[in-house]
Parts: sequence; structure tokens; C-alpha cells
Amino acid sequence: MALKQYNKAQCHADRLRQRRRELDSRGRALLQEWVERQAQKAPPAELDALLSKSRIIAKQRCMLMQQLIEAERALIAAFERAQVVLRKLGFGRQSYLG
Repeated sequence: MALKQYNKAQCHADRLRQRRRELDSRGRALLQEWVERQAQKAPPAELDALLSKSRIIAKQRCMLMQQLIEAERALIAAFERAQVVLRKLGFGRQSYLG
């Protein structure tokens, strides 16, 4: 059961990390587009629209980071629970303290 919970926590964290990579990529693409459009002397309204999209992505990324922190905490807790079970079964690190 502990390993199942760990796998579930790991999958959830992996999905959030993938979503973060996607948002990062979209944010970089918008920034690049903004730089290019600014160099082309695009109208201010067009540049503002790109900045607005960028702000939305930044907000999404902030919310996602909060979720990712919680997912990482859950993953660490699940890992610790799985380690306890594995040690009880005779697997895992051996204690060298005596």
C-alpha cells in the first residue's frame, strides 16, 4: 500500500512538473514574440496584448508552483512511509550504529 501511495504521489508530481515545463515554454515563446514585435515597431495595443497573455501565464505558473510544492511534500512523505515498510521487510539501508 505504501508503494502504491508513493507511485501515485510521484505520478502527480511528474504531471505538475510537465505542466510547469509547458508553461515555461509558452512564457519564453511569448517573450520572444514580444521582443520581435517590439523590434518591428508593433502598435502598443499589440504589445500590451502579448504582455497580458504573459501575465496570465505567470499567474498560472505561480498557482502551479504552489501545487507542486504540496505535491513534493506529499512525495517525500510517501517516500518516507515506503522506506519504513521496506526496512520492516528487511530491505533498504541497514543501520550501522550497532
